[in-house]
Amino acid sequence: MVHQNSVGGDKEFFLSAASSYSSELPRSARCSRCASYVLAVVCVLSPVLMVALPASSAFGLKQNQLLCSADCDGALVALAFKLLALCVGWWALFGGGRRYSSLPRMRVYRAGLALLLSVVVAAFWLFYASHVIHEPELVSFSGLVGFASGLTDVLLFVHYLSVVLIELRHRSEQFYVRVVRSPDGESRGFAVGPMSVQMAAAWVLDR
Repeated sequence: MVHQNSVGGDKEFFLSAASSYSSELPRSARCSRCASYVLAVVCVLSPVLMVALPASSAFGLKQNQLLCSADCDGALVALAFKLLALCVGWWALFGGGRRYSSLPRMRVYRAGLALLLSVVVAAFWLFYASHVIHEPELVSFSGLVGFASGLTDVLLFVHYLSVVLIELRHRSEQFYVRVVRSPDGESRGFAVGPMSVQMAAAWVLDR
């Protein structure tokens, strides 16, 4: 009877310590998460702003340059659905109530994808500003819609790449990890893919 109470007390202490540790994220982890959210918002709003700014006469384009034909309308509808698919895909991959543990070492693939997204968005904005500011007489609204649609296509490709590197890469079972819980000695085995030790620990804790 005393042994069961001690085991129960150890289990309650272990669970409370784990919950308090997971709820208090380090400052670096909070900053990284906020930067990821800001980058996602910038990526989603960039194609919208590229289309909305010329339509609002922000660049002083002539009326004949703002004409939108049937092909332009179709491109606008396609752009809206692409952005919707991108938002749903990012929510399913990084949001949706999923809990990610903060790791002491940088996640290389996520950092690389974030850097790639930053470079892509910055490059598109530079070319966009170059054409709109230095060659305004050659700019048309349908061309800007196609430009924004091209940016959305690249963002969708980067999202597909992130799915392959972050999710599907770890689905191939390569190692078998057995974990023993210290309070009651219960053990479970997990088949994991190619990942670091700290990522494997976070993956096991999430389950």
